[in-house]
Parts: sequence; structure tokens; C-alpha cells
Amino acid sequence: MVEANGTSTAAARALPAIVKAVPSGDTVLVMGADSSRGPPPEKLISLTGITAPRLANRSTDDSPWAWASRDFLRRLVIGKPVTFVIEAPASTVPGGPTGGPPREFGTVYFEGLPLQQHIVAAGWARLKGVALQDEVLAPIEAASKEEGRGVWNEASAASSVRSIKWAGSFDAAGLVAAFGRQPQEAIIEHVPSGSFLRALLLPGFEQVTLSLCGTQCPPLKRGEDGVEEAAPFAREARFFVESRLLHRSVQIALQGVDKNGTLLGTVLHEQGNISLELLRVGLARVADWSSQLSDNPKELREAERQGEGGRVPL
Repeated sequence: MVEANGTSTAAARALPAIVKAVPSGDTVLVMGADSSRGPPPEKLISLTGITAPRLANRSTDDSPWAWASRDFLRRLVIGKPVTFVIEAPASTVPGGPTGGPPREFGTVYFEGLPLQQHIVAAGWARLKGVALQDEVLAPIEAASKEEGRGVWNEASAASSVRSIKWAGSFDAAGLVAAFGRQPQEAIIEHVPSGSFLRALLLPGFEQVTLSLCGTQCPPLKRGEDGVEEAAPFAREARFFVESRLLHRSVQIALQGVDKNGTLLGTVLHEQGNISLELLRVGLARVADWSSQLSDNPKELREAERQGEGGRVPL
């Protein structure tokens, strides 16, 4: 079980990693720190001894405080270096709908402490199993409960449940008109390919499928047998975007809708425009037909020339 100073035998043998994604308030997806040889190996780790509220899907609503719980952990560790120890064998069930790594159970250490301590102290998860008697975690949970932190704030529980507008349940063109091309706060939730993203717009919780305006990466598709088929450099392009944007806070400017009803737009991160970065490293080409809808077609062309000049993949 976890210890207060993070110096247990388990912590001493912990392996280094980077947090790539935060699927829920008690689970993280970590990856190897070295990506010089391509996308590194990944592990999906559910933290032992705690349970966080479950997030919504199309058939069920959020459990109370699920979004706040996940958002606390996302803001705390996304993109940050951690160490981890696996404490239980991998499940035989893949970790996500895209055939990711199987779920394992363990402890992740951040800034010298197990994540369980960070989360329970903030009130965003409950103890379970033997952790209920843990000499470190049990008093932390008792203090959080006494002060009504996080999930223990029962008076506001009902108002913590989101009203999500799922993709396909609203008029995409109407959304473009309503926002008037002004950047909107958003979180990138999934990266099917380098230039094709799924995001959640804030504060309205509109789930959108977005194609990067003026940019086209090599395609990925999954066959009927579930096996992923990738064009050359498609996985590299997806990893380039995932490692920078997955579960990150961004801004999205909606700029149009294609013939299939997919939204076209630009994703802006605090470190820049992801479309321009993809083009500069040669992992995308300019898509002529949609570049004219963008606010910066000349910049896209210049970035593409830089990628070509550097003799990078495409």
C-alpha cells in the first residue's frame, strides 16, 4: 500500500514515464519517456485502493462529480513526468474502444507522493478494499469527508452532472454560425488520426468531431477484424498530435463544415497551431479544398514548404 513519503520499497523500484492521458479520476495512461524511435510503449493504470465517479457515455449520465474528479487529475498530471509500479496483472479486456493497452492496477508517483494521496486529499475519490484501513490514506479521507471536499460535497452533487450535447444531436453548421469563428475553450478527447480529432467544447459540453482545416495527414483505418491499417507515417502523425494535445486544454476556432457534416477548424495550443507544426515536420500536406476556409492559408503553404525543404517524411 502507498506510504506518506513515497519512499517505500515499491517507490524505489518504480519506472519512469510521462502521463499521456487521463481517462477518469482514478486512471491514467502513461507512456515511455523516449520517443526517439517512434511511439513508445504505453500502460493504462487504474490506481489501487481508490474509486472515482464514472464519466458519462451516450447511454448513461455522469455520476455526481465525475467531471470535476477527472478534471482535477487531468490538470494535475497531464504531460508530466511520473513513476509507476504495477501491483496486479493486466486485465484481458482492452483499456478503451480503440484497442489500447489492457488495464493494469498499480500506483503512480507524482512529486514524491502516490497519486492516491493527491486525489483523496482533494476529495475526488473514495477509498475501497483494504485501503479503507490504510494508516496513511484513511485519515486523509476522513479529513476530506469532514470538510466536505470533492465527492463529499453532497449538497451540490446534482448540479455537478453535465448536460452533454453528443455529436450528431445538434446542427454542426449552426454551431459554426453561433461561434462566428471565434476560438472556443475545449479539451481534446481522442485523436483518431493526425488531422482528425474529437473534442469537447466548453463550457457548453458540445462533443465535436473535427477535421483540421487546410491540413491532411496520412490516414488510419480499422478493418472489420479490428486490425488497424496505417498509411506510411500515419502512426507518427497521430502520435505527434496525441503527445501534444490529448486531454490538453486548447482553443478551437470552427471554420466550416465538409460535405459529410464534419466540422472543419483550427486547434490552438499555448505553444502554437498544431496544423502548422504538422506541416513543418513533414507529417501533413496542405488540403487545398479546405485551406481557403482557414484564416491563414499563406502560413499553411509556408509551413508545408519548410517541411519539404527539410526532407522530412512526406
